[in-house]
Amino acid sequence: MPTIGAPELTHFCEDILQGAGVPRHKAEVTAACLVASFDPVLHHDYAMALYQTNHKADAEKELREAVRLKDNYALAHYQLGLILAEGIRQRGRQVVLLEREPRLWAPVLDEVASDLVRRGLTQSGIEVLLGEEIVEVYGENGRVTSVRTSGGRLMDAALVVVAIGVRPDIGFLDGSGVRTDRGILIDHEFRTNVPDVFAAGDAAQTYDPISGQFRVVTNWNNAVEQGKLAGGIMAGSSDVYRGVIVSNSETFSGVRVTVLGVTLPTADGTIVMTGRDQAKGIYRKLVLRQDKLIGALLVGNTSGEGMMRKQIVEGKATSGSELKSKFLTGLVIEEFPRG
Repeated sequence: MPTIGAPELTHFCEDILQGAGVPRHKAEVTAACLVASFDPVLHHDYAMALYQTNHKADAEKELREAVRLKDNYALAHYQLGLILAEGIRQRGRQVVLLEREPRLWAPVLDEVASDLVRRGLTQSGIEVLLGEEIVEVYGENGRVTSVRTSGGRLMDAALVVVAIGVRPDIGFLDGSGVRTDRGILIDHEFRTNVPDVFAAGDAAQTYDPISGQFRVVTNWNNAVEQGKLAGGIMAGSSDVYRGVIVSNSETFSGVRVTVLGVTLPTADGTIVMTGRDQAKGIYRKLVLRQDKLIGALLVGNTSGEGMMRKQIVEGKATSGSELKSKFLTGLVIEEFPRG
């Protein structure tokens, strides 16, 4: 029997996300990313276990029945999984969130930020297990019944959601002559190596002025900005594109989080300044290198994020005292030089 296709699964994810209050345009993008990111092997097992059907109408019924069942478990990877787990929970379902890393959203959140997000998720009724992942899924009569985790836990489950990040779908360019790596390689004017062919947004691999490398950044704001600039350049504009940095803002169970540039520095010569208000759940972290702001991590209070992003991208010289007065006023401040 055929399994449900990506369009049906995408619409199902959109419904859950919009039910959680995510705006429609963002729900559509996030749902598409979730569906596109399923590992082929896991997706096959997942589809066979939950969505095996003969007709589209039956497929939709199967999906809805699965969500109405008592227990739902989400294995999440970074922010996409967190959003979907929250959406399912807001529909009144039991959710256990498993993250294989020791922190939530591990590539960008430090322990303090991860703990604040985890606290918000826990208060909303989501059980969070860190350093643990699903290793086996069990089912009967075409339905998931339980899962086993790397920690040896056996959990009853009716729905398993796997979110493993986003990877640009650029296979259609094979043999085209357009140079690709993880994404489509472009220059500072969004041009590929093929004349009159441009690329922008989630599929483009663009220059990061902080690392000096080219990276793929998959978020809504970046796609909009690049699309506008690329269109202008194609129409003859002389606007300058300064490059892309890691930039993302999300709200998880009422906890607002903004990530800009380098948030987990490892190189010598960097200075980390943090400001906290534990009573209000506020944590702000700034990273400097050679008198330039190169990163910011904001939790609970994300004011000034636009100014910080501009300062990071433009590489303007600054000082620790200036940044403290602008962005860390009223907080308990600590400073940690490296190297």
